[in-house]
Amino acid sequence: MQCVVSVTSQVQLQKVVDTLNAESIVALVLSNRNLEDFAFDDSGEQALGMLSSQAITRFREKFGSDLPVLVEGRVGLIEKDHDVCGYIQALKENGASGAIIGEALAVSSNDFKEVLSLLSGKK
Repeated sequence: MQCVVSVTSQVQLQKVVDTLNAESIVALVLSNRNLEDFAFDDSGEQALGMLSSQAITRFREKFGSDLPVLVEGRVGLIEKDHDVCGYIQALKENGASGAIIGEALAVSSNDFKEVLSLLSGKK
């Protein structure tokens, strides 16, 4: 069986590298959520930190650089330089291949055309 694995820290990411075989994962999700209390990292640094870590380098060496690495947890709400698209751009620049967006569509009054355009690579 293949799975999508979600991690919230570099320690968890290293556990994935150490314990799972390369054929068992179809995607990796880096979460801005704390799984102990389900709070969110509203700065987005949790996912950005994992994207630039040695653990993600080892993950890509083992599982391949073409395996999708997605980010979730307030994507579409977190801003960088006072801009939601700035955070998404930072994720892309640091190696994320996509994002899971849910809450932002439900609660934000923003027009998501620009966000979705950026995610689809058309910007």
